[in-house]
Amino acid sequence: MLLIIRGPPGSGKTSVGNSLKHLLNLSSRTLQLDKIIPDVFDENVSAVLDEEYVIGEMHYGNSHTTEPIWLDKFTEKGFRIVSAILQVKFETCIIRAVSRSIDPLALLML
Repeated sequence: MLLIIRGPPGSGKTSVGNSLKHLLNLSSRTLQLDKIIPDVFDENVSAVLDEEYVIGEMHYGNSHTTEPIWLDKFTEKGFRIVSAILQVKFETCIIRAVSRSIDPLALLML
């Protein structure tokens, strides 16, 4: 199964993914779906295709989900694909961005 967790920076995508892995005792890999450097991303996708569970994290928007080639690779391998969108108050995103030394104004660009 490929679980795609979507949400703005600071919404808790990584925390939710880690909690799911722990609570469900899953042996799974996490894939950053927003960080697409063609050769590296293809290698990362290929590396997880033999896993039973993969958790993918990405921001809002459809830039990587409108008929992406990587999605075909998962469906061809028989993965069931589930997508969840996290919602969070903007103030929470700002607080988390500042704690990570990220410019909060960059959140407005998403």
